[in-house]
Amino acid sequence: MKIKKIDIQTTNKSHALEIAMLVDRQDFLLEIESLREKWHVSRLTQLTLLPEIQQLLNIQEIISPNAKNHEEQEEKLNEFNLDVEKILKKFGRGKNFKVVVIYSALVGIVPANIFSSCYFDVATVNEAEDKSKPEKYQYIIVLSPRTEQKELKEAFSEFQNHIKNKIAFENRIQSGSDDQRKFLNEDEDREFHELSSTLEKAYQGYMVETKNKPLKEALKERTKFIEATEELRNRYAVLKAKTPINMNDPQDADLIEAYLLGGIYNSALIDDGNRRDLDRTREWYWMRFGDFFNGLAKLPKTYEDVAEDWCNKCPKYGSDVYDDDHKKDCPYCHVDASNIAHALSPHEKLLG
Repeated sequence: MKIKKIDIQTTNKSHALEIAMLVDRQDFLLEIESLREKWHVSRLTQLTLLPEIQQLLNIQEIISPNAKNHEEQEEKLNEFNLDVEKILKKFGRGKNFKVVVIYSALVGIVPANIFSSCYFDVATVNEAEDKSKPEKYQYIIVLSPRTEQKELKEAFSEFQNHIKNKIAFENRIQSGSDDQRKFLNEDEDREFHELSSTLEKAYQGYMVETKNKPLKEALKERTKFIEATEELRNRYAVLKAKTPINMNDPQDADLIEAYLLGGIYNSALIDDGNRRDLDRTREWYWMRFGDFFNGLAKLPKTYEDVAEDWCNKCPKYGSDVYDDDHKKDCPYCHVDASNIAHALSPHEKLLG
């Protein structure tokens, strides 16, 4: 697959810069290509449901479309997640970049609303990590050099919600102890399993209905699904809270990750920050390195070559109507090699 520029869609300039510092690196792009080759991703997934993108990207369907059963799907997903973790470790990025890596590999787009430069997590301080000893872990808020105060406040608010939900989680752990079990009675147990089956069938039907549909129609289907299952989901949650934690249950496994050892929350701020300069710098960067990355040129283009290609985007460049007034106002013709070098030199240094 041809190495192409990853599309960064957030309007928050500081977030866009954080992401670009990773996804514009040649060594990162080569890792992404290797990941695609390993998982036989020959075509990038087309997104149609951007408002709910994190929930509706079916990774398992992409990486294991021919899996024989759910167990094989889970095994493949775990292996894929390990591959993503290796990339994060190689480039020294935290958990907040995990979704960036996944969407870069499977979609070629980093959508708005999935990245946070500030988040809270759980870590050991001067202690070895041991999941069997949660009391050794402490809460931390991770900042980047570009984190703003409002993002820090958002992360703290999510930490408070986490603590509130953690109480309910710990009650479920305690309900599994020998002297404090809260069993479902026979009728509740039957109802619980019936609800589980009904909701699973409804969800699978919803996924079939939304697959490959235009955004407007798919959102209607999502609204119908949420409204139709609200009462069932609420009742299921009540019964679920009375059952002990089951590590073999995928939903409970997610809870364990979130409330025992911490998780990543949606502290992604979207504002009207000016992206124009960064977008143009990235376009120049790819004009300079695109052919080189894909083995079509032995060396990157010079700044002079990039400036010439940029000016040629204007249909009047070099024509009889090309004059100083036009050059001053045109977004293409007023750029020269020094402008390109001034923008690209620090960008290239940031990428390492």
